[in-house]
Amino acid sequence: MQSDVAAAGLHDLLLLFCGKRRLMRVEGLSMWPTLRPSDRLLVKPFQRGGALPSPGQILVCRHPQKTGVIITKRLISIDRDRMILQGDNPEMSTDSRQFGSVPIPLLIGEVMAKVPMPGKADT
Repeated sequence: MQSDVAAAGLHDLLLLFCGKRRLMRVEGLSMWPTLRPSDRLLVKPFQRGGALPSPGQILVCRHPQKTGVIITKRLISIDRDRMILQGDNPEMSTDSRQFGSVPIPLLIGEVMAKVPMPGKADT
């Protein structure tokens, strides 16, 4: 189920400057090797009442048990109320296997692209 996240293109960057995307940073190893610590991500904000994301997509959410903590995980399944989220690196991830399903209102958005950082090789 793992897939690479596309590098941001001109269209993605224009959406960022127009306020249609958020720039966020990865912390931790839970999404390794798909995402690495310090990777910068363009996130499409979730619109309440809009289309729900599809399983397999990488999402950014508020942690269901820790106020102020933001998590980046892969969507495993979703219904109208709750999501099952897991990290790509199960040994380094705290996710739905530990804290259970995540309410949809905690969804911040969907990862659309990685922003290449100058001088950082993508190996």
